Amino acid sequence: MEGSKDVVGVMTGNHETIVLFQVAMGTARLENKRIISEPRKGTLILCLINDQLHLQWKNGETGVVEQDLKLSSQAVFQRVDGVRDGHIYVLKDCSKTNKYFYWLQERPTMDRDGNYYAHHIQQLIHDNTSEKRMNNDCSSTVANSLETVLQSLRQYRPPPVTDLCQILSAERVIPIVSHPNVEQSIHSLFKYLPKDDQTREGLIQVLSSSSFREQVHILNAGLRSPYAPQLLHSLGFPDAAHDGPDYVKAFIRAIIRNNDLDQ
Repeated sequence: MEGSKDVVGVMTGNHETIVLFQVAMGTARLENKRIISEPRKGTLILCLINDQLHLQWKNGETGVVEQDLKLSSQAVFQRVDGVRDGHIYVLKDCSKTNKYFYWLQERPTMDRDGNYYAHHIQQLIHDNTSEKRMNNDCSSTVANSLETVLQSLRQYRPPPVTDLCQILSAERVIPIVSHPNVEQSIHSLFKYLPKDDQTREGLIQVLSSSSFREQVHILNAGLRSPYAPQLLHSLGFPDAAHDGPDYVKAFIRAIIRNNDLDQ
């Protein structure tokens, strides 16, 4: 089975297909609250077909594409927590009810561990859904900056500075937002949540999720890298770019200052 690959352009009949990423994964199913891996070898393919984002699963023995899913900007691809043997992933789309499970058939490496595939595929979904491209050019700029940052981290050892992952860990944050005295303060965060989840419980669920922790991990890595000034500029905090070398602390100060101005 070939290893994972990035962007490749292909012409299929009258359709223009751009393969953004592909990786050896098999399908799995949910059965009696257990995820059962199916033994068939295959390839998970994220591609653009005539500018529409698709996630496909191709049977490795027959070469037939057995799944072809059109993705919206609400699609979420994440690793399933609590799996002891192997790496399981789930694709969910808030606009639909189905869930699709996959298991990693490649051997993880130091630079491409089990979390890498969830991060990378989710980032590609964000960058390549039509609504995201049309309405959020800023996010694309940030995503490109983060991708450059992550590529540089293999050769870079960050200095001992503030750790955003520790500050925003579930162990620290959940007790704070659960306290009744902060009811009024946390209401300002509800606007960043889906309409149906704008509650204390909805906020706690987001802060406890693996996808939130993954995004914090990516942001923390970027702010602790040599590309932190460019990243802060992309996020709309140019003044903080001159407030190093602890750019995590500079980022937090910039958010506090911005919040004070909004009030």
